[in-house]
Amino acid sequence: MICLFWALLYLPNLRTAPNWYGDEILTLDIGKSLLKGQLANRAVYCTFFSPTYNYQPEFAFITGLFSWVTGGDILGGRFFSVLVGLLTGLTGFYFVSRKRGFFWGLLFATTLLGYSQAVIHYRWIYPHNAVGLGVLGACLLLMRPARARGDWKAGAFLAIGAGSHLLAIHATALALLCRLKRPRSWIPISLPPFLVICGSLLLVWLNFHDWLWEDLRALKDIYARYSAENGEGIRKFFNFLNFFLQDPFHIAALIGCLLCMRRRTYMIAFMAMGLTFLLTQNRQNLPIFYYQAMIVFPLLALSLTFGLQFLSSYIARILSLSKSARRAIPLVLLAVSLGIGVRNLPAVLSGNLPTRVAPWVISSTSDYDEVAKWINAHTAPDDLVITYWTLGWQLKCHTADVITACAWAGRPAGDYFPTPPSHDRFRWDSGIISAKYFVLTDLDQRWALAQGEAMANLQASGVASWPLVYSCGTSQVLENPNWKRK
Repeated sequence: MICLFWALLYLPNLRTAPNWYGDEILTLDIGKSLLKGQLANRAVYCTFFSPTYNYQPEFAFITGLFSWVTGGDILGGRFFSVLVGLLTGLTGFYFVSRKRGFFWGLLFATTLLGYSQAVIHYRWIYPHNAVGLGVLGACLLLMRPARARGDWKAGAFLAIGAGSHLLAIHATALALLCRLKRPRSWIPISLPPFLVICGSLLLVWLNFHDWLWEDLRALKDIYARYSAENGEGIRKFFNFLNFFLQDPFHIAALIGCLLCMRRRTYMIAFMAMGLTFLLTQNRQNLPIFYYQAMIVFPLLALSLTFGLQFLSSYIARILSLSKSARRAIPLVLLAVSLGIGVRNLPAVLSGNLPTRVAPWVISSTSDYDEVAKWINAHTAPDDLVITYWTLGWQLKCHTADVITACAWAGRPAGDYFPTPPSHDRFRWDSGIISAKYFVLTDLDQRWALAQGEAMANLQASGVASWPLVYSCGTSQVLENPNWKRK
């Protein structure tokens, strides 16, 4: 039943719905480079610990592997992502059904997979989804009596998160606090994620040496700035409340967390609210950019499930309900959960999944496909095209976006390149004047050209005088009149 529910909500129009989002394309591109043995983020080398890209190589590599199965297409990467969603649902079902009963396990899985934001974000290629899987598994294991075998399993789940995103460090710290009075649990819980992160650091250091320390400092500085801007003083508490008050699901999840504050289930509330608080310290826009909340979302679905189970048991005792009536309660709740999930089906089948981040997703995947076909027919592998990466991933030549081109020119380029890197950190010349084509996309106009001095760099490059040679939808291809193949 869970697999059928998942297939209906997650497989139709998977390649194109929701429309492509920038960060998932970065992971896809980097994963494809890792398969070739290259630690690269398109035109620049990738340390995995920089403001430009700080997701972890293990998740990116598996994304690239799934993409390779589909000929380098985004479909493979997205299939891996929805598989993570399915595994999260099945993991919770296994533990909850053993602890509370079969139908309560089903309720958790359908609640998790049927929430509208889950349908969108499990389809996007995000390592946060895998962190959420690891956090869920660790939390459920920590609810069991403390034993070495269970603690090692919890550490293994946390290692899944550590191979995906550095936010797994938060989850590991909270997991250790759950076992604070049992020092024998500290090593089994923390060692597996620690070794994974150390392995990533070693891989990068062996390839790039001092670049790693430069990027770690830059990453620390930018998150310190985010915290000062978004979570200074009492603002962090308003961020926390704003997150939980965003819709009925989150209000119910917060109530569920409060109901879980008892001896056998306090870990759910502690980890769910603890992770949310840590996230909202430097992210006041978490309800909009919900992909970051996917690390805690499975715990919210878990708290809601356990909260409903506690409430139903309490009501059954107060009303002295019969056994058949008590057994009917989870069935009724399951029917409601399925109904909520099925409400997403028309949007899924039509391929029109509305997102909260519409200004940052492309307007038409089919238009981008057509532009990519045209450019591939008019370029050689060593030619350079300046274009946003949501188009660039399909091109078979060298690419760079306006932000990278700005950094190449020695100009600050927003949060991606707050300090322009030296040219030896680039894989090829990324200057606009070296490009055969400049492609102006909808995302350039809505976002990229506003980053740092990207617009000033574009104007200084004289692109305004380049002739238009092809257009499709919102994308315009301009040809460099002075370009010569080297």
